[in-house]
Amino acid sequence: MKRNSLCLLITAALMSAASMNISASPVTTQTTAFTYQGQLNAAGALPNSEFQFTFTLYDAAVDGAIVAGTAPIEQPIQVINGLFTTDLNFGQIFNGTQYWLEIKVGSTLGNEEALAERQPISAVPVALYALNSPPGAAGATGATGPQGNDGAAGATGEMGPQGATGIAGAAGTAGATGATGNPGSAGEAGAQGLPGNQGTQGTAGNTGPQGPTGDFGPPGPTGATGSNGATGLSWQGDWAGVSSYALADAVAYNGSSYISLLGGNSGNPPDISTSAWTLVAQKGAAGATGPAGESGTGATGAQGPGGADGAPGASGADGATGATGATGADGATGATGATGDSGTAGVRAGQVTVSVANGDPNPTSWTVTFSSAMVSANYSISLVSVGASSGIGMVSGGCVFNIESQTSTEFSFSCRSTEGMAAFPANTQFQYLAVPFQ
Repeated sequence: MKRNSLCLLITAALMSAASMNISASPVTTQTTAFTYQGQLNAAGALPNSEFQFTFTLYDAAVDGAIVAGTAPIEQPIQVINGLFTTDLNFGQIFNGTQYWLEIKVGSTLGNEEALAERQPISAVPVALYALNSPPGAAGATGATGPQGNDGAAGATGEMGPQGATGIAGAAGTAGATGATGNPGSAGEAGAQGLPGNQGTQGTAGNTGPQGPTGDFGPPGPTGATGSNGATGLSWQGDWAGVSSYALADAVAYNGSSYISLLGGNSGNPPDISTSAWTLVAQKGAAGATGPAGESGTGATGAQGPGGADGAPGASGADGATGATGATGADGATGATGATGDSGTAGVRAGQVTVSVANGDPNPTSWTVTFSSAMVSANYSISLVSVGASSGIGMVSGGCVFNIESQTSTEFSFSCRSTEGMAAFPANTQFQYLAVPFQ
């Protein structure tokens, strides 16, 4: 294959694949690759075959050196009717310096030959540098745009301190008095008072005359000695429950007399404890009332001690609970939390196609309207490419890009041709980038 047998026509070259779909919605991370398109002409014919291409980036149109940090890109590419498209990625090396692309083509790597001249890198890949370059001098502050959307609600503030306790409600009405408990059992009877003084003895009657003394009879024979009688009783007086009685002790109880049948006899009532006591003499029936003797007034015995108090009666039932007092007033509301920061505005990018009269090198201004309002009117507009809308051939030369006005929803611009350009083609396409200030 001879060096001059292939000719490459640049039709729509160096369009950044990452800069064509930037919007305010989340997008994938932008890469540094850009799309390269061309047309291969082999001796006047448009081939249909796969060719081996090698793309190398130089710092000069002739001779020069390979750009530092890059390496040649070797790719087999299918060519259809002479047209081919490929993506090239030399990394983040575009910094505003002019570079040139050398293209070698062959059926294999071994027979590749370089095309007649290197191609200058046009505006769009350089726009990759615009996205990462240091900011230029700040322009004049634009008119204040409409207020941005409210930021997300701030976190709820801490709860305010609890309000003071309300005044206690009035005391409820006292419940009804409980029923009176049963009376306690009677206390034990007090000790019997001392007996009164014995009355004075009555006057003795007259002594009767003594009868005559009879004669003494002869003495009778001495009788046999009788057996010893039984041991007599040991009289203890009235029975007391706290006393301890010995065997054969006798006591009086309710008018009858009893004898103890065992020693250490204590706390056993004689009339019901038949194993501890036995009846000696039953209380006789009351005799007829005898004639009243002379009334002798004995001194009044001392009063016996009072009986012990009976056990307290059971407590009456509790009265009903009084009504609840009114609820205290609510505490003051806590302070509102701080407002959250507003969200960050996204980058806008797009293109606009305008009609330009042929032969007019200084077209009038055009207006671009965003599909949705920017968060702020403070944003920077830059022109990243200009060309024919049909995609056939780049516009030679360039233009002076001027922003006429801008708001949060649109901007107006004009573009005057430079470098001796006669006119813009009809339906010229402008590609722009809108970056809001942070």
